Amino acid sequence: MKAFLTPILFISLVSIFSCQQSTFDSKICEDTTFLHDAVDKTTEVIVHDIFSPVVAGRIYAYSSVASYEALRQGYQNEYKSLAGQLNGLEPVPPAPQDRKIDFNIAALQAYMNVSKALIFS
Repeated sequence: MKAFLTPILFISLVSIFSCQQSTFDSKICEDTTFLHDAVDKTTEVIVHDIFSPVVAGRIYAYSSVASYEALRQGYQNEYKSLAGQLNGLEPVPPAPQDRKIDFNIAALQAYMNVSKALIFS
């Protein structure tokens, strides 16, 4: 009987303590979920198409730089552009101020456009 009650007691205690309110902001996860999914899908295609590690690294790097530069437009005071730091990267034109732009979607779109251009399937 004791062997039966011990696991139940343990599971009950774990359940009680895991239900406490967390200070984690879930909005951050919701904003980046699509971008993480896009990177996972890129990985699936890279594995399927059997790209060499050098080419795969280049696909990830170029796509991630495009995504960063698009997302950075919304946080210009906090993040510095990679233009001038990376060879051949020209400054990105500023985002229009007269429209409301979701920079998370812009970053996702930039990532997808660049990765699609570099992957042949």
